[in-house]
Amino acid sequence: MNKSTRQLILIISFTLTSISLNIETGKALAQSAEFLIRKGIQKAEEGDYEKAISNYNKAIEINPDSADAYYNRAYDKAKTGDLKGAIADFNKAIEITPGDADAYYYRGNAKSELRNYKESIDDYSKAISIKPNYIDALYNRGNAKSFLNEYLASIIDYDRVIDINPKYIKAYFNRAYSKSALGDYKGAILDYSKVIEMNPKYIDVYYNRAGVKSAIKDYSGAIFDYTKTIKLHSKHKNAFLNRGIIKERVLDLKGACSDWEKALNLGANIAKEWIKKACIKIDL
Repeated sequence: MNKSTRQLILIISFTLTSISLNIETGKALAQSAEFLIRKGIQKAEEGDYEKAISNYNKAIEINPDSADAYYNRAYDKAKTGDLKGAIADFNKAIEITPGDADAYYYRGNAKSELRNYKESIDDYSKAISIKPNYIDALYNRGNAKSFLNEYLASIIDYDRVIDINPKYIKAYFNRAYSKSALGDYKGAILDYSKVIEMNPKYIDVYYNRAGVKSAIKDYSGAIFDYTKTIKLHSKHKNAFLNRGIIKERVLDLKGACSDWEKALNLGANIAKEWIKKACIKIDL
């Protein structure tokens, strides 16, 4: 073997060794980043988001292409109220892994929290295109549409949620609100009644159903629901206020004044003027 051949073999051998070392180093770094991510998740589960984020920061320094590190850091930033920081990290996670439905979903949640409903709808829609039966994305998209007064579109999303899971109680509750906003009071009452069937102690549903019954002049039904609200929550000042209004409409002025007095004692100062005008001669 001549000298030049020997040098060539040595060069090839050295190059292969370098490649092998680089691969092993890359694997070690990746494993180190994964360890830090797991450690961050553990800290987050303990409620220590500051330390969790610190671990994700270190993981990203080791592996800047770790979608998991950006995703988990984004999630925990959102938990601490850093919504803009969360969105920036979700952007990066999506850039690295564009098929991650959860990243779109949680970015949509952060945007919704910032009241950027149009963009949140885009993110929920993207998540749903990846995972068609993504029930929470459908529900939250319905909510975002409702916030934009797109009630009919929101009902379509709530319908899909209920088709997937007929026991998704919040979908009935919010669909009832959308139906009420569109003037479909009977449909709203049916949905609120379905919620009560599933959870008889759901305070807000009695209060909301009372408002709908009042709108269709079912005053006895409205009084019943406000009374149920008060039984479940004895300091619900608005229930006292509104029940008083209904009692006044059915000419039970003494009952109305009694309710307004209770509302006033609970901090509903608006009742003071009503009592002054209507109840001055009533013996409570």
